[in-house]
Amino acid sequence: MPAAVATQLQPTPLHLAPVGTKSVELDFDGGRLSSDAGVVLLKDIDDQLGLTRALAAVLSDPRDGRRIHFTPEDLLKQRVWQIAAGYEDANDANTLRDDPIFKLMLDRLPETGAPLASQPTISRFENRISRSELYRMALVLLEQCIASYASHPRLACSTSMTPRTRSMGNKNRPVTMAIMGAIVLCPFTSMRASRGA
Repeated sequence: MPAAVATQLQPTPLHLAPVGTKSVELDFDGGRLSSDAGVVLLKDIDDQLGLTRALAAVLSDPRDGRRIHFTPEDLLKQRVWQIAAGYEDANDANTLRDDPIFKLMLDRLPETGAPLASQPTISRFENRISRSELYRMALVLLEQCIASYASHPRLACSTSMTPRTRSMGNKNRPVTMAIMGAIVLCPFTSMRASRGA
């Protein structure tokens, strides 16, 4: 695009009534903005806990190392942060890949850092995760839960789906359970014992 055309497309600032001796201009060139700065607090918590790092460590990566632009940890973090900010649809990755806050969350410079993963990359990442990797991720979550106690709790239960799983309940809130002997196991659920009993 020629420079003259680009200059014409940029709106000129509006000069408003001065306030005291100060001039007031309304400028529409706000630069690169983001409304998702709240997720930065989650990054600090995750850095302390190492949760996404531990979750990504159990994922295999069958991709050709020469063609990789995003590590499994980068992809997992991008997806987790986007979901935490309310962008549950992977399609939002295309819009958010240049968002300065999300770039910052993955330790990239907000203005000049490389863009984040696109929707197809995020979707391939999500679909590549196997059942055994999901199980190992559940174990990481269980370990994090147990580690949150000063002393080990008396009861901790975490399970994954088994072939003998049944789904019960109405279609709006199904409760999935696997019954083995007298123990009821709920998939990807972590139950903590109360300290008083």
